Amino acid sequence: LALGRDNLTEILGDKVQVHRLHKEPIGPHPLPMFEADCLGDNYLTVVSWLIANRGDLKVLIHPLSGNAMDDHTVYAQFLGEKLPLDLSILS
Repeated sequence: LALGRDNLTEILGDKVQVHRLHKEPIGPHPLPMFEADCLGDNYLTVVSWLIANRGDLKVLIHPLSGNAMDDHTVYAQFLGEKLPLDLSILS
């Protein structure tokens, strides 16, 4: 089953919290996107599932540490094509 916003919660249950779809680029993100937060100690389970099921989607994984610049640069991981982020929004 391929990754999709509408089926993430169905598949991963209480391991993730899925947020609304942004149909336009938002913040530093250059494409429309949605956020899915990994809950609790489920990081490896969620990321393993994303690796296996993302299809051709580009996935940015980063923490929510309170430092958005570091989250999007130092700690960011991409699954698939690495997209250029608009970091000027974060400074």
